[in-house]
Amino acid sequence: MRIRILTVLMTLLVGTCTFAHAQQTKPVSIEVFPFELEDKSAGAGIIPPDEHDRRYLSESAQVAKDMLSQSGRFTVVDAPATDEQAV
Repeated sequence: MRIRILTVLMTLLVGTCTFAHAQQTKPVSIEVFPFELEDKSAGAGIIPPDEHDRRYLSESAQVAKDMLSQSGRFTVVDAPATDEQAV
């Protein structure tokens, strides 16, 4: 039963996305914010994020920007750099 419901939902979603894409003529502007790591595991307080984690998150944001702009449906807008902490 779950598979049938999921199949119907996915079909509706794909149909809606296709219809919306056909209606759209110019790319939509989109802003990709820097990804953040929220470690909720037991070792979160013991092992702080290191330079590798920060680099991977930065690379992930860049890959997301590249994929969105290469799709042709989006124009990626750069987020202004801030030094504020996440809330």
